Amino acid sequence: MTSAFVAPLLATKFAPPRLKLATLVRRGRLLDSINQVGEACLILVSAPAGFGKTTLIFEWLASIGAQAAWLTLDERDNDPVQFWRYIVGALHQGGILREGLAANLVETSQPPPALEIASSLINDLAEAGSAESPPGLLVLDDYQVINNPKIHESLNYFLDYLPGTLRMVIATRSDPPLQLPRRRARREVSEIRAYDLRFTVAEARELLNEILKLDLTRAEIEVLAQRTEGWVAGLQLAAISLGEVPDRSQFIEKFAGDDRYVADYLVGEVLQRRPADIQTFLLQTSVLDRLSPDLCDALTGGHDARAILRTLEDENLFITPLDNRRIWYRYHRLFGDLLRERLLEQSGESGLRALYLQASRWSAEHNELDEAFEYAIKAGDHAWTISLCERFGPILFVSSRLAQLTIWMRKLPRPVLEQQPRMLFMLAWGLLATGEPDQVEPYLQAVENYYHMAASQIPERGSQEAVTMDPERLAALIEVAVVRSNLAINSFALDNILDWGNRVLPYLTNENQPYVFNTMYDLRPPVLFMLGLANKFLGNSLDADQLFEEAQKLSREQKNIHIFVLATANLAEAQILQGQLTKAEKTSRFGLAFLEKNGSQISPFTGMIYVLLGNLAYEWNDLADSRKQFETGISRARVWRHWESIVGGYAGLVRVCLAQDQLSDAQNSILELKQYLEETGGEFMLPAVNSLQAQLDLARGDLAAVGRWVATLNFDQLDPIPYLLENEMLITARYLMARGDWSAADQLLSRIRVGVEGGGRVYRLICLQILGALLLEHTSKPASAEKMLQSALELAEPAGCVRIFLDEDQALVGVLYRLIQAGEGQAYAARLLAEFEADQEQFPRHTEPMQPASKDLIEPLSERELEVLLLLNEGLANKEIAAQLMISITTVKTHIQNIYAKLGVNNRTQAVARARLLGILQE
Repeated sequence: MTSAFVAPLLATKFAPPRLKLATLVRRGRLLDSINQVGEACLILVSAPAGFGKTTLIFEWLASIGAQAAWLTLDERDNDPVQFWRYIVGALHQGGILREGLAANLVETSQPPPALEIASSLINDLAEAGSAESPPGLLVLDDYQVINNPKIHESLNYFLDYLPGTLRMVIATRSDPPLQLPRRRARREVSEIRAYDLRFTVAEARELLNEILKLDLTRAEIEVLAQRTEGWVAGLQLAAISLGEVPDRSQFIEKFAGDDRYVADYLVGEVLQRRPADIQTFLLQTSVLDRLSPDLCDALTGGHDARAILRTLEDENLFITPLDNRRIWYRYHRLFGDLLRERLLEQSGESGLRALYLQASRWSAEHNELDEAFEYAIKAGDHAWTISLCERFGPILFVSSRLAQLTIWMRKLPRPVLEQQPRMLFMLAWGLLATGEPDQVEPYLQAVENYYHMAASQIPERGSQEAVTMDPERLAALIEVAVVRSNLAINSFALDNILDWGNRVLPYLTNENQPYVFNTMYDLRPPVLFMLGLANKFLGNSLDADQLFEEAQKLSREQKNIHIFVLATANLAEAQILQGQLTKAEKTSRFGLAFLEKNGSQISPFTGMIYVLLGNLAYEWNDLADSRKQFETGISRARVWRHWESIVGGYAGLVRVCLAQDQLSDAQNSILELKQYLEETGGEFMLPAVNSLQAQLDLARGDLAAVGRWVATLNFDQLDPIPYLLENEMLITARYLMARGDWSAADQLLSRIRVGVEGGGRVYRLICLQILGALLLEHTSKPASAEKMLQSALELAEPAGCVRIFLDEDQALVGVLYRLIQAGEGQAYAARLLAEFEADQEQFPRHTEPMQPASKDLIEPLSERELEVLLLLNEGLANKEIAAQLMISITTVKTHIQNIYAKLGVNNRTQAVARARLLGILQE
């Protein structure tokens, strides 16, 4: 989704310096060095300020005519989303990338982690590139301003998997933490450093005499080259000063020392020879990261900034135009630093802050938000910074700049923040939304301290205390409670969610009430959703259903997209548990259609809906569509590392693999999921991976491995079985049945049933009835098995359930056949029999079925079934058997399924082998 407001990208950051090639010294030796980079994916130009890094890259690009994207970085780009947003923008501006998922991700209101944006961009570049075309180039200038470890980590990852369609060029004053030793060993990086960039005497001569026309002697040039140590900025500063001094020789011998000393000296010389008004202009505008005529006039109080800037450019006075129209400029970084030092010496800290404040006010008036906030912080004007947060905070909340907003707010002194409850709430919600929940509580406590009351003291609505309480204090404490309910879900503190949620819900109405940050009615959807989650995890499916439905409806009205997606997905899941599969599909499709209509299909939580659609397609035995939906859900969820959807998607893929008897693929999916969780901080989800492994081991018949997993579960003292453990307990019950431990299995199924029936989970009740029917069948209680399975069929038929039967023991076939013979549920039972046969023919199982408790037949074979079995033994196909016995092919199939069921087998080979073992057939 493109948010309602997204700060526009500054086009000037995508523009390389506007340099005239005719005025540049050709660095042929360096250009040759760069052109011989081989297969290196990174070209690193690392040297202190003033060594000509940017100029060299500009000259190289001009010499090769390659397709290039340029990005000049600044301190504001330390926000990971901002950084990658500009990377994507640069690639688009440079024509290297036109579209892709990454472009959508960086503009969402809740962008994913930087690593996932980088991963998406890698895929976009790989798809957009062509092996026949030369690689494009991405230039990052001034990378030394980046100090955020998350950005370094994501850029490292980007470089590791960079497709051959792109190379990166980084210009920096200091080496970036991009694993350079490893890249050198692998020949992945080509480097140009300060000693490479230093001007030789010949290059100094070309600059000073041929380009700048100073007509210096060889000796004078050698002195300058030696004193500046080939430092380009020093030579340029010297050249400016030499053009204005009467005695060049004396001037040349006056300066010496390191680069900074020379720079200080020469800047002083440059300033002293400028008219007073130009000196004032240079000093006052040195506080600006970018200069425009209007902004400069606002700072200086003048009206001639446009002419001054053009004059400075003509004099080559370390000013660079950033666009073709000469609207925006910037000073050379080093020159600007030195000017600001002079300004501080002359005007003091107060003078510097006053200029920053003027710059901030102008920027705010012209919607240059980044500059407005940065200058305000540098000005140290806390009241003005707070007013900017108040004015622009809500806009930034619905854009991709929320993380940057929290950074700006946290730069305010803590005592100042503690007197601003609205700011405290902005920070709390912002930190919660940007993945820093552990940083939230101190700000909530600060709100309570400000109002001298704890949220736990919120009175019951309608009570005398509530009526007499200050409305603003009450509203603030209610919002504290709402934030805490969100924190509680992260720590799985269900009782806290119910406590906080039920305490405040009566207040969250659409009545006109005072509020501090969010209106009471805006807080209602997240509280309803949190209460729904708590009830879901506690196994109260019906209550959860109602809460999710109300949260979905209200969040849709309020355009609260994230709560809408979460409520929709959880509502659909609750409907599945209640056996309302068709309704769940309708809910899921409605959610996706709403998101698409509102341009919000890119959301952190849409993966949940696709996983649910995968589960529905699986249950209806559309395995191809099921796999497709699971894969889509995983791909959406991986972008935001939404582990719940990722685990659910992989669990679905494992089920599909097991249904298709692809055991090795199932194992690979489990290992892939485990590795992903360990690499991305999702280790807390590993118990779910272990459950998947147990399911696979059970399908393999590796009961020893399943037994080891069961031994790790501690459920003996739990009564009833909690909802969150029901899946593990069902796997355990199947394990006990596979071992023939029918009594223990029966006891466990009974314990599970108590919670399932109490929570209204019809779908899980169907599963329990199927397992119960199997248990009864294997313990020689056919009549009870038929009755139990008939109950399951009655619940399953309205929902169209299929795989819940097919995934169990083939002994169900015999029970289904007897139900048909008895005239019970014939149509649906017949459909399931046909599904069993089709499934077996398409995906023949190679594992042994559960064995009956007795070696005798469950039920003797009829005379016709014996005839069919003899023909199976001869290897005849169904059509041939039908012709020989003069019956229909459908009747043959029914007889075969009945034989399978009575023998407890899955296919023809097993049927013949089992019949021989029992003496029905002779060798």
